Amino acid sequence: MTDSETPDTAQPEEDPGYLVQSGEVAGEDGSVVPLIGGLPAVEGSAWDIGAAADERGGQLAVELGGAPGPALDEDTIRLARGKNLATVVTLMPDGQPQALLTWVDTDGEYVLVNTEPTRQRFRNVSRDPRITVLIHSAEDPWDWSEVRGHVAQTVGGDAARRHIDEVSRKYTGEDYRRQVGPQGRVILKVAPDKINTPRLLGR
Repeated sequence: MTDSETPDTAQPEEDPGYLVQSGEVAGEDGSVVPLIGGLPAVEGSAWDIGAAADERGGQLAVELGGAPGPALDEDTIRLARGKNLATVVTLMPDGQPQALLTWVDTDGEYVLVNTEPTRQRFRNVSRDPRITVLIHSAEDPWDWSEVRGHVAQTVGGDAARRHIDEVSRKYTGEDYRRQVGPQGRVILKVAPDKINTPRLLGR
């Protein structure tokens, strides 16, 4: 099965279907806010479900010593804008990689992955923003792009809901038909740290 959410909507029994609160921390104004995946679920962030955007993934990457990565190359943009599927790899709490086949998109600067805040992959990148997106050409198995990067920003709310309809129309010709949960959708904006393609590797 290769649908964007087919591997992701049938939740296993061990997936409780919500983000697990893992403690509390004092906010800048002295208030107490929950910690989710080690990050404060502050109002106005996408870890505060339904908010517009959050950039702590990029900030965390800088704090960990990461330098700005390369710009998306023409092959990656072409593949991400085409009707091609991607394998998205994130890290489970024990370090085990989780790989799921999914729809993919790009705005020319970031690789975009649209998911739900209740999904394991979102919990994974909330805890550890590192992510790999391997885009496969639907026409040529030797035409691909591997983007190793981090989730630099997340976008929720109406923008994420509109985006899943746009992506669905690219792949199926119609709006997204699966039921969207009360916490809505969220876009993972993946900034590249390293890109591999056959052209870049000289193949």
